[in-house]
Amino acid sequence: MKNMNDKKIKIDLHLHSPYSSTNGTKIKWTSEEEAIRILKDNNIALASFTDHNTFNFDFFTRIQNLALEYSPKVVFLPGIEVDLVRKDGKKGQSIFIFNPKQDLIKLQKHIKKIARKWMYTYQEFLDQLKDFDFLAIPHIGKGSTEDFLKQEDIESCQVDALEVTNLNHTNYKKIIKSNPNYSTVAFSDTHAWNKYPQHTKLITMIEGDPSYENLKTKLLERKNFVKQPHKESE
Repeated sequence: MKNMNDKKIKIDLHLHSPYSSTNGTKIKWTSEEEAIRILKDNNIALASFTDHNTFNFDFFTRIQNLALEYSPKVVFLPGIEVDLVRKDGKKGQSIFIFNPKQDLIKLQKHIKKIARKWMYTYQEFLDQLKDFDFLAIPHIGKGSTEDFLKQEDIESCQVDALEVTNLNHTNYKKIIKSNPNYSTVAFSDTHAWNKYPQHTKLITMIEGDPSYENLKTKLLERKNFVKQPHKESE
């Protein structure tokens, strides 16, 4: 009989709600309950709303509690997506996933104070988060958009995984060739919930329980899996 720690679970740590400070009014969804139902229908066990340049504690708490009503439940982690400045002056982005077992009110206040569009480089924003436990996952290869970070932006910095929507993206292939020890993840970046998963059909999976600690370990050890979906249910 398979140990529960050997069971693969699906994760999606790049989702958006109307609370996004940059484009919240453009987020298309019906309700928080409907978003959870969509995640459940797609067998997502671990998720995060990484809204643009903001973290809303009340929303995070509410979505956590709503998810408890489902069995098996969807576990949510606190997160944020930040607009950054590349070293060449262009726009770049990264998501940051936080350990929920820390002072999230303090985190909300801190994010409100520091998160401004295109104000920090990747390293500068990492420095702003030094008092928190978090995972840093820069955008490296996202379809046709150019809001990705380049090798010179992330080298010698904390990088817990590289986020892509396209495994053949030129920038991603260049970086992973030079840094084969980086973990790779692919998340949906869903803004329009009627199109879930919106920006990639790639699926990211880890073995074990849906927790921050397990996620952190699996990314560190490169024991996560990115694959194409298939017709049969997982």
